[in-house]
Amino acid sequence: MPRPSATSDCLYCIDGVAIGESPELGRCFRACPACQPACPCCGGRGGYPVWTRSMAELAAFFNTHGLCPVLCHSCGGVIGTSPIDREDHQ
Repeated sequence: MPRPSATSDCLYCIDGVAIGESPELGRCFRACPACQPACPCCGGRGGYPVWTRSMAELAAFFNTHGLCPVLCHSCGGVIGTSPIDREDHQ
């Protein structure tokens, strides 16, 4: 999650965290593009779900839909999904 900013005068966020949209997460938290530096890896695309703070719950949600969340190695935000290869064992 983004680190809170030292200033509180930004009109786009609260303590450096802004609400955004992501194709993978829907409504999500993001580092504020107005007052926070962009992640050097994902360029600020990484999102954090508003509905959970648990990595296990996040992974379980995507896994039930046959997907695995792809995380930015720098900021830890979700930047995409990857299909899970499933083999049918009969």
